[in-house]
Amino acid sequence: MEKKKSIVRSAIFQKSINSSYGESHIFKVTFDNQDKGQYFSKTNPQSTFQEGKEIEYTIEEKVNGRYTNYLIKPVQLNGFTPGKGNPMYEHKRVALTCACNLAANGTIELKKISEYATSFMKFLGDN
Repeated sequence: MEKKKSIVRSAIFQKSINSSYGESHIFKVTFDNQDKGQYFSKTNPQSTFQEGKEIEYTIEEKVNGRYTNYLIKPVQLNGFTPGKGNPMYEHKRVALTCACNLAANGTIELKKISEYATSFMKFLGDN
């Protein structure tokens, strides 16, 4: 895997897929330096590769039979992905996911999701 840095020219949604890791969204990303490849995101729209912004990334060649794909990933710094912005974004996402999981398995009522998510946010913010 090679680490590179370039300006994002485009990040175009291609399709969504379901796997054992949950739903992923595939984007075709192209850069000023002519690199291009696929980026797998948990969110749609994705905010990691923003047009016109410079970003550090890795590109990895994957050969599957007669097909060659190039996987693009952002370089992670201190556990955070550049482009995500404020770490509170991750706290909100984790808090809401945990509350939704509790509701999905019947531990809490659906109408209490917001209350539990807020409680989890307070816990995560106190660290």
